[in-house]
Amino acid sequence: MQLDFCPHCFCSTNSELCPRCGFSIEGYQTPEKALPPGTVIAKKYKLGRVLGVGGFGITYTGYDLRTNARYAIKEYMPNNVARRDESGTVEVINPLDRETYNQGLNMFLEETNILITLSKSPGIVQAYDFVHENKTGYLIMEFLDGVNLKSILRESGTIPADFSLEVLLKVADALRSVHAKGLLHRDISPENIMVLPDNSIKLIDFGAARFFVGEKNKDLSLILKPGFAPPEQYSSDGNQGVWTDIYALAATYYKIITGNTLPDARTRKIHDTVERLDNHYVSVTPQVGLAIHQALSLDYRQRPQSIDRFVDNLKGRTYYSDTPKEPANAGNMQQPTEEIKPTSFLERLFGDRPEKKEKPKKPETKYDYGGGIPVGTVTGVRPFVRVVSGAINLGQWSIPPDREMSVGRDFHACDMVVSGSSISRKHCTVTYLSREKCFAVVDYSSNGTFLANGTRMKPGNIYALEPGSVVLLSSQKYIMEVGVKK
Repeated sequence: MQLDFCPHCFCSTNSELCPRCGFSIEGYQTPEKALPPGTVIAKKYKLGRVLGVGGFGITYTGYDLRTNARYAIKEYMPNNVARRDESGTVEVINPLDRETYNQGLNMFLEETNILITLSKSPGIVQAYDFVHENKTGYLIMEFLDGVNLKSILRESGTIPADFSLEVLLKVADALRSVHAKGLLHRDISPENIMVLPDNSIKLIDFGAARFFVGEKNKDLSLILKPGFAPPEQYSSDGNQGVWTDIYALAATYYKIITGNTLPDARTRKIHDTVERLDNHYVSVTPQVGLAIHQALSLDYRQRPQSIDRFVDNLKGRTYYSDTPKEPANAGNMQQPTEEIKPTSFLERLFGDRPEKKEKPKKPETKYDYGGGIPVGTVTGVRPFVRVVSGAINLGQWSIPPDREMSVGRDFHACDMVVSGSSISRKHCTVTYLSREKCFAVVDYSSNGTFLANGTRMKPGNIYALEPGSVVLLSSQKYIMEVGVKK
């Protein structure tokens, strides 16, 4: 592709690789139905590369020719009912779909109005302009130079629990502003949550957002994302409310912690196998596990009825029974809680930040392993994991205390990589618990992880091992030893 500018950062260049941002100009290919880089709309906005393509729109990088400002520009392009001619004009494929197309365009304009309504909320993407061109519409938005949670999961498989909780609380704070305006987002998922290099979080894509107060609650259309949508979203007359977004937010946390999408709500209603996360993940505290489990209730009346109540539950300020009654002062309790601070996870995403902050201490959690393992503070020890196959040392790793580390054959998904056809992509996790002076091992494999006596570990269960213990990964061929060095 012959361009005299970079379609990502818009600097002038004739190089195949952008000298400023490193974007591969020569390797870029315009997706089907998208406008080519360099297209100018409204005699003002220059389009660059495609950032994303969805069922109803295409998002580009954009550049204001008058102010030199950089934007994200979203074009209304319903894939199933519209096409683009050679001049760039959007046309309806079937004339019978003209009314459907126009209704969608009006809803697209409504998205702009919603974002402008929320313009003072720092955790929400900002909208600046709306342009009619090419018989369609273009939403001019804030450009976010970050990455969404879906992309992070594609690379890492899961996200650390401390950073996941930080994301959860920040998105909840953004939703507080949304709900205060009488709006529902209705499409919360990892792909609609952006993580920026400065540790800020932005909630994006308000195409499914609708007013739900007063008479307008009758106009909530059927729109959902399986695995993140609660049961009430499967019916056009379902009782949608704040609790609908809370379910989706809890389902997002479930996804980034486990790497797995929650079962479809309809499947859960027939046979629900979802258990509390803290039963299977050492890094999830009991109070967070309880709060998430309640927020994922299939009965909306059993979920928190406000964001403030949900946050209180996450922070351990309030607890309620299986049939909660909303107290008059919900969300206004003043007990002090420890502030959730940034973690080093962003440094692995974006590199070192200018100012590093101290990682918060994890809350004290006691585990009952039934083994009578002493509890105490360990100082001056270095936990390690070693894997051997016969006389061959496949690797020895020092691991940080109180942090879940994964073992498996996938270089991108695991902290400790063991090559072998019988080793699963993510075979097991190992955590050294400094207070308990033991190792917690959890199996996730298909071929099994076995204790030294030959007992196969039950997948997802926590097994406590004293330093010096060994387990077998899939067979006697791979022996994993856990220990500490003084």
